[in-house]
Amino acid sequence: MTQNGTILIEGTDDVADLHRRLEETSASEVLLVCMAHHREFVESVAKSFPKPPKVVALASVDDHVARVLQDVNTERVAFLPERASFVKPAWDKLPDGVPSLMPWLPEAQ
Repeated sequence: MTQNGTILIEGTDDVADLHRRLEETSASEVLLVCMAHHREFVESVAKSFPKPPKVVALASVDDHVARVLQDVNTERVAFLPERASFVKPAWDKLPDGVPSLMPWLPEAQ
């Protein structure tokens, strides 16, 4: 099996949704990403967890790649947007040592 990656969680001012997504991903390496105007709120929610994830606040959408990726310590990254349901990423489906992009879809019946 291949190495797991980092899950980027979009942080907003929806406390219930952010708390749910943090609980769902608690066994994973997580980085919270938010716009600067949400920073205090997102940090307060993160601090309520035993192992609070790091929060990266962005001044604008334009600086997201450089600012976010410098805080990622794994070769693989998955993004969980606001209000999305968590499904564990299929890390083992990605090839080792090759840059890859794969859809991360929720389970459906």
